Amino acid sequence: MERKYYEMSEIQRNIWDMICSCPDPAIANIGGVVKMPEGMTDEKAKEISNRIQQKNATLRLRLDEQGRFYLAAYEPLQTQILDFRGESREAFDTAASQWFQKPLTLYHAQ
Repeated sequence: MERKYYEMSEIQRNIWDMICSCPDPAIANIGGVVKMPEGMTDEKAKEISNRIQQKNATLRLRLDEQGRFYLAAYEPLQTQILDFRGESREAFDTAASQWFQKPLTLYHAQ
């Protein structure tokens, strides 16, 4: 699939410049928390997440090593489900803080 590139906005360009100039920027993955209904299995939740990503192309925008946006081909998400039933709010907040601060992948390796 040939890549079609998209221009960055001024704000996106500023973030890219910061990433390139700072050895450890505070840019992190986008995380989310979902309260699943009773009876929802992990596999069903992953299936739903992948359908959303497959149907919404903007969720597949990636950066290459020159800081250009392109639309990546669909690939199933690497989803990890953490179950906090019966855990304290503090345990959840600690885990969420650690997971959501992992470095963002800057380009789509193929």
